[in-house]
Amino acid sequence: MLQNPLRRIIRAIAVTAGMAAYSLLGLAGYLEHTMAETFYVNPGEELVFANQKMVVSQPQQGYERIAAANESHAAGWTVDLKLFGVIPIKSAHVSRVEPQLVPPGGTPFGIKLFTKGVLVIDVSSIETASGSICPAEAANIKKGDIIESVAGKAITSNEEIGEIIAQSGGNPVNIRYIRGGQTLQTKLTPVASKSDGIYRGGIWVRDSSAGIGTITYYDQASGNFAGLGHGICDTDTGEIMPLSNGDVCPVKINSVKRGEIGSPGELRGSFTSNTPIGSLTLNNEAGIYGSLEEAPNQLDPVPIKLKQEVCTGPATILCTLSSGKLEEYDILIEKVDLNPRTMTKNMMIRVTDEELLAQTGGIVQGMSGSPILQDGKLVGAVTHVFVNSPTKGYGIFIENMLNYSNKLGKAS
Repeated sequence: MLQNPLRRIIRAIAVTAGMAAYSLLGLAGYLEHTMAETFYVNPGEELVFANQKMVVSQPQQGYERIAAANESHAAGWTVDLKLFGVIPIKSAHVSRVEPQLVPPGGTPFGIKLFTKGVLVIDVSSIETASGSICPAEAANIKKGDIIESVAGKAITSNEEIGEIIAQSGGNPVNIRYIRGGQTLQTKLTPVASKSDGIYRGGIWVRDSSAGIGTITYYDQASGNFAGLGHGICDTDTGEIMPLSNGDVCPVKINSVKRGEIGSPGELRGSFTSNTPIGSLTLNNEAGIYGSLEEAPNQLDPVPIKLKQEVCTGPATILCTLSSGKLEEYDILIEKVDLNPRTMTKNMMIRVTDEELLAQTGGIVQGMSGSPILQDGKLVGAVTHVFVNSPTKGYGIFIENMLNYSNKLGKAS
């Protein structure tokens, strides 16, 4: 009589244990795809995850002495990441870096960017005496291509490419262009427009861009800075614009357009002078980089948090609105993502500061690059706003921005 209830209890325990094991294996599989494969730690510290406390790192056999030593090791070492220290997740590489002090930004800056080559934003057909023809399409030129030279001449502007094609007499011209990181060549045969007889190629290009962003940090020793937290992209193609050169210009924020659901807000400003106060040297997925003639503010340097040290919870951002005064506002880091495939979307953030919400409605265009601080340390920068929820947005880890400016990762 007692055997049946006992069997049912044992069976229930077995089923529960099986489901728990299955869930743990599923969690381990999820973490395998969302955890980074490289990490940095400061000397004397171990790899510990502030936001994924269930993940434990264990040096692989042969690396125990290196991991335990306080001095730097050029090659770094390999660790096994395990769920609760038992269930394997993946292996990762760890390197030591010296602690850094970085002065945060928060001040707006004007951007004048000139492309390296010209960016194809569209191709179109030309009406000729023989009908509608698209020379660019026939030459396999596509939206998003970067044209470097035409007929052997380096191209830096829309006018240059138009002039060469117009003077071609309809003869094929050699075009060197970049697509997906590869340098390619083609021949384009211009056609005479029926309306004016001018030879055209059916290529629409862009050679420059201008706008306003926010400085994330400034290196006092070198004069170098980084801002935006994401690359400057062409509005038509979505491609990062290849930088030839660019200027940093002083700006003044005149007003703020509040963000609404479905309609992003923006900081509305103007260049106060055409005389540059700095130059741009790099435009990539982690931000815009360059040098400034003088410090953008008088803030003291602060420590940084490496990506595994960032956790959900209260934080602040630094930004400058129409008052012209640098202010600190409260936000909440709602999610931390260590997936290396989300370069500029490492943190999901939400504005909680009532004053900032009253002025901007949340995150607005122009705030990209605003430094994010947590526990008195620089952890990253604002990068994106949710169009349908302007109080929320994304942020990039400061580690990612520093890597691109060669301030992190060379020490190990």
